[in-house]
Amino acid sequence: MIVIVIIALIATLTFPFMGWMRAKAAYAGCISNLTALHGGLSSYLGDHEMIWPQVPPKLPRSGDKGDMLAKWWHDQLEPYGCSKSTWLCKGDDGAQGIIESETYYSTYTVTEFDEQPNRAYQWTRQPWVMESGDLHGKGKGPNMIFPDGHIERGMSIMFMNPK
Repeated sequence: MIVIVIIALIATLTFPFMGWMRAKAAYAGCISNLTALHGGLSSYLGDHEMIWPQVPPKLPRSGDKGDMLAKWWHDQLEPYGCSKSTWLCKGDDGAQGIIESETYYSTYTVTEFDEQPNRAYQWTRQPWVMESGDLHGKGKGPNMIFPDGHIERGMSIMFMNPK
């Protein structure tokens, strides 16, 4: 009986900790995805004379057809190791079940620079990729990865128009 009480007490103390660990794992997965996207974009730039991927002007940017933009980005970076799951943060509940489906969706928003060589490196305070929303809670803002590969969280920076 004492063993059962001790196990129940340990379980009671452990369950809240498990939620915290799950949130930390989702945050770490997000950081890993951003790093993979940065690596994919850096490799793309190296292969394309330092010119940022140019989104076709007629491609819908949002709404029900926003998945066309997500598919376009996926197709550009898939050869550089960015799979469909790389575009989905584990903290995004709306992204569950997307990987096995035919739908394309992205938790992340990519900055659209113009076609000038090295433009993506000229705006050092403009993130290359950022999360869509505050998926990891606590009002700290989205995760963002910058040209030098460092990651920041929050909206404390001033965005410049990169175009």
